[in-house]
Amino acid sequence: MQNRLIISIFVLGAGLALFSTAFAQTELPPPGWKTCPQCLTPEQTRAEVKFNPPGMPFNPRDLSGVWHGIAPGIGKEGGLLENTHNVFAKLLLPSGTPPPNVPRLTPYGKQLFDATRTESNAPEGTAVTNTKDPMLKCNPLGWPRWFTYEYGMEFVTLPDRVIQFFELDHAFRTIWTDGRKLPENPPELRWGGWAVGHWEPDNTFVVESDGYDDRSWISEAGNFVTKPGEKGTGRNGWPHSDEMKIVERWKRTSYGVLEAQLTIIDPKVYATPWVSEPLKHMLLPDAEIWEYFCVPTDNDYFNETHIAPGNQVPINVIK
Repeated sequence: MQNRLIISIFVLGAGLALFSTAFAQTELPPPGWKTCPQCLTPEQTRAEVKFNPPGMPFNPRDLSGVWHGIAPGIGKEGGLLENTHNVFAKLLLPSGTPPPNVPRLTPYGKQLFDATRTESNAPEGTAVTNTKDPMLKCNPLGWPRWFTYEYGMEFVTLPDRVIQFFELDHAFRTIWTDGRKLPENPPELRWGGWAVGHWEPDNTFVVESDGYDDRSWISEAGNFVTKPGEKGTGRNGWPHSDEMKIVERWKRTSYGVLEAQLTIIDPKVYATPWVSEPLKHMLLPDAEIWEYFCVPTDNDYFNETHIAPGNQVPINVIK
């Protein structure tokens, strides 16, 4: 598990998917156990599509199961994205311009955004892992970054709540469906927020949340509003305030497909709501959530051997 943690973070930070695939194939589960969502080989992922035959009966108000937003076997339909990784403008597009749904930062938001800029001496165009990324200190990613940095999730539907488990951070959040209202003034800020949900007549599960700890990021940021002409990814993060509210719309459209769309409302930081494109998640009956903690001792080693050298900065910049 220690090696899987270090290599996987390095893979996502540097974009070296080849390492991830090769290493994941060596993570074989014991007899009678299932593999983790991120450990599925491409062949196994394609095989999961067989669990979604046309006309397969399902309960649209039961979201139970293990789901993954990186689903190459589904195929694009109706403009739906298949990968949660870039839903909040994490990557730099070839044009160097932001996607049209990225809202303008307020003056205060620009201050927060500039404060996330990495301490890096790496050459222009180098993809780096941000030295200021909260996860390098083993902070929880929080919501909605658990959504964008997805290693697999599991929904468990109960009579008065829906519980959403995440492999990354080995965390969960509770979405209450017993009729309670969101607190107007949450007594404490949470990494996963305070969340309530309800079902609409068309079987869409709507989740509303607030009370977020503002130490988390929405996502890493593509370099759309940094220095003119500068290229490379991983140099900033999309911030939020403690007044951020999120509205989610989840809908199970077939036995094996779950669609999701998130709207971030944070007028202190963003001039308009940030509405994601709809995302597809694929049901993974042959996978189960594994343990995936951020271990401080492993994390220190990773920072010293990868993050500091990659940014060409001393290790005390990260600590």
